[in-house]
Amino acid sequence: MSIRPMIVVARRQSRIVTRAYCETCDWSYEIDDRDERPVLDRAMIDHHAETGHSVVAEDAAACAANERAESTTDQKRNC
Repeated sequence: MSIRPMIVVARRQSRIVTRAYCETCDWSYEIDDRDERPVLDRAMIDHHAETGHSVVAEDAAACAANERAESTTDQKRNC
């Protein structure tokens, strides 16, 4: 299966937003609550199974940690 995660920033009204979108068509699905993650996962699987398209998941919480790590690395390079 070619569902692969990708971490990107997504925030709305200071709540964590998790979103999935298709790289081939305009399909997307968004949730506001971590408890809804299984619903998002199922929607991603269903879209891939029906179309064969690759789906990308965005998770704002993980992205925030990655951005902090990247900015620290960038600051060290500039010194």
